Amino acid sequence: MTADAVDIYDHDPVYFSLNEFEQHEQVKQLIEQIGSIDNQSVETVNTNEQTDVELIYDQFQYILNQYQEQPQLLDSYLPDMILRLLNYIEHGPNKNHIAGALLHQIIKVRGFKVMTTRFLPHEPHHLIVVIKLIDRELEENSSSENAWATLYSLLVWLGTTCMVPLDLCRFDSKSSKQTTMVQILNIYKRFLCNSVYMRMVAFNIGHFMSRQDSIRLLCLNDYLTGEIFPILEKYDDKLNDENIILRITASLQTVSYIFKFGQRLNLIAYVESLYNVLIDKKILNAKRIVIRRMAYKLLQKLAMILLPMPKHGAAWRYRRGVRNLLDSLTLKKNTSTATTTTTTTTTIKSSSTLNGHKHETNQDGENDDAEDNSNVPSTVESIIDLLMAGLSDKELYVRWSSAKGLGRITNRLRKSYAAQLVSHLCDRISTVALLSCDHYALQGGCLALAELARRGLLLPERLGSVMPIVHKSLNYDEKLGHQTYGHIVRDAACYVCWSFARAFDTIDFRSYTADLAGMLLCIICFDWNVQCRRAASAALQENVGRQGEYFPHGIDIIQQTDYNLIGKFDYCFLTLAFALIKYYDIYGKYMIEHLLKYKIIHWKKETRLLTSQLLEKTSSTYGTIEEIYETILLPVLDRCLDKKNDGIARHGLLASCGHIVYGLYQRFQKV
Repeated sequence: MTADAVDIYDHDPVYFSLNEFEQHEQVKQLIEQIGSIDNQSVETVNTNEQTDVELIYDQFQYILNQYQEQPQLLDSYLPDMILRLLNYIEHGPNKNHIAGALLHQIIKVRGFKVMTTRFLPHEPHHLIVVIKLIDRELEENSSSENAWATLYSLLVWLGTTCMVPLDLCRFDSKSSKQTTMVQILNIYKRFLCNSVYMRMVAFNIGHFMSRQDSIRLLCLNDYLTGEIFPILEKYDDKLNDENIILRITASLQTVSYIFKFGQRLNLIAYVESLYNVLIDKKILNAKRIVIRRMAYKLLQKLAMILLPMPKHGAAWRYRRGVRNLLDSLTLKKNTSTATTTTTTTTTIKSSSTLNGHKHETNQDGENDDAEDNSNVPSTVESIIDLLMAGLSDKELYVRWSSAKGLGRITNRLRKSYAAQLVSHLCDRISTVALLSCDHYALQGGCLALAELARRGLLLPERLGSVMPIVHKSLNYDEKLGHQTYGHIVRDAACYVCWSFARAFDTIDFRSYTADLAGMLLCIICFDWNVQCRRAASAALQENVGRQGEYFPHGIDIIQQTDYNLIGKFDYCFLTLAFALIKYYDIYGKYMIEHLLKYKIIHWKKETRLLTSQLLEKTSSTYGTIEEIYETILLPVLDRCLDKKNDGIARHGLLASCGHIVYGLYQRFQKV
C-alpha cells in the first residue's frame, strides 16, 4: 500500500445523517488485505513512515467512526465482516494482531452488549474454540501493541458462546484437570480487575451466573460468598490501595449485572447481606465517584429483587398504548369535517381508543386486589429514602441513576404507595430544592419526574402539582459566586417536557400545552446556554408532533427553530424572537412578559444588552403606541425607581429604557 491510498482521509470528517453503509466494499477490501501483511512486523526502520498494518487500521477506524451515531446501518454487513476477521484470528499467523484490532473497532462502534447477544458466532463447538484461542494468546504473551484488542474481542466472543442453552458439563474434557465452568470463570477473574476489560467482563459474568447450571453447581453461591462479600468488606473511605479499590469497583459492577440478569428466586437470599454491607461500610457515601455510582446502581437492583414484577407492569399506570399516525390523522380529519364524526369519536373513546392511541384497559381485577394487599418490605422503604437522597448527589451520574431507580421501583409498587412517593418527591423539590436554591436536588428531582412520566407512572391528576415545578425549573438561573449551575436544571426541565409529550394523550394534556409552548419558546430564544436551547427545541418538536393540534402554529415555528440555527445566540434573540413576537400574538405577550421579568435584569451582560435591543425593535413595530407605554415602558420606569436594585439590575433597566424610547422615536418618525 502507498500513502496515496489515504489521501481521501486526510480531511476532517463531515457529520451528517447517513442512509446506508456506503463504504462496505472498501472495508471488505481492507479485511482481505490482512492475509498479505499478517507476517509483517509491526516495527519499521523509519519511524516517520507508517507500516501497511497501521495504514489499514487507520482507514478502517476512520470509516467506522463515521457510524458511531448510526451503528445500526452496519448490521446487515457485520456477520460477513466478523466471520472473516475471526477466521484470521483463528487460523492466521496473527503476529501483528491486526484482525483483532479491526474486530475491536467493530465492537467499539456497535457496542459490546449488542455484539455479545446478536452478531458473534454461537454454535456449541465455538465455546471450546474460543477458550483455546484465549489460552493461546495468554501463552504467547505477545508484545504487539494490538494484542490487548485481540484478547478483548475473544472475551466478547466467549460471552456469546456461554449463552448456549446446553449444560456446560457436556464440554468437559477428561484430559483437563478443570471443568469447563471453572476454566471460563478463571478467565473472567483474570481480566475483571483490568480497567480495559472490566465493564465487559462484568457483563459476561452477570450472564454466566444467571445460567441454571451455575446455580445448580453452586457457582453463584461460591462466587458471591467467597469472592464478592470479602472484597466489599475491605472497603474503607480512607483506603489508598489502588489495587483493592479497583477490585471493589469491579465487584460492585459485577454483582449489579448478576442482579440484573439473574432470577429473583435465586438471588433474594443475598439481598439483606449486600444491603447491610453497603450501609455498614458507607459505600453509598464513597468519595470516589465510580464506587458511589456503582453502589447506587446495585441499591436499586436489590429493591427490584425484593419486589415482584407484575406481569405487565403496574396495573394502575397510565398507558397511552400503541400510537398509529395514520389513525390519528384520519380521526382529526373526520372530526373537523362532519358532525357525524362526533358520534364516531365518542364511540372510539368508549372503546378505549382516543385520537389514534389505543389505550390498554386493565382486565385483571383480581390481580389489582392482590397487588393492593401486598406489603412493601421495610428494606425497600429504606432504599427508596436512600435513592431520594441520591437525587441531591453532587455527581450527575449518581443523580440520574437514582432517578431511573425510582422509576423502576415505582413500576412495582401498588398505586397508593406510588402516590405517596410522587407526593413526597414533589414536596421535596418545592421545599428543599427551590427554596434553598439547591441546583443538584432540583435537577435530580426533574430527572425523577421525567423518568416517572416516561414510564406512565405519573398520572394526569398529578399534572396540576407538577407543572408549577416545571415552570420554575425552566426559569431557574441562579448565580453561585462567579459560576452558575442553572443550565443543568433547565436542561432537565426540558427533558420533563419531552417525556410529557410521549407519555400523555392530547385529551389529558391539552390544558397545559399553551403555557408549555410559551415556556419552551422562551428557552429557545433567550437562554444563554446552547444546550438548553437545543433541549427545548427537541422538547417543542416532540410536543408539536404528538400534541400538535393544541400547539398553535406549531409546524411553522419548529421550522424556524432548527438545531443549527438556534446555535447562534444573536439569531435567537434578535431574529427568531422578534419574528415570533411580531407574527404570533399568542406567544408575543408571553415572551415580552418573560423578558421584562427575567432577562432585563439578567446577570449576564450580553443577555441584558440583547434584551434592550429586542425591546427597541419590538417598540417600533409591536401593537399600538399606547400598548407599548402601558405594558413595556411604564413598568420598566417604575422598576428603575426601586432603591433595592443592584448595579446589574440598574444597568439592564436603564439600557432597556433608552432603547425602548429610541424605538418609539423611530415609530413616530415613520408616522
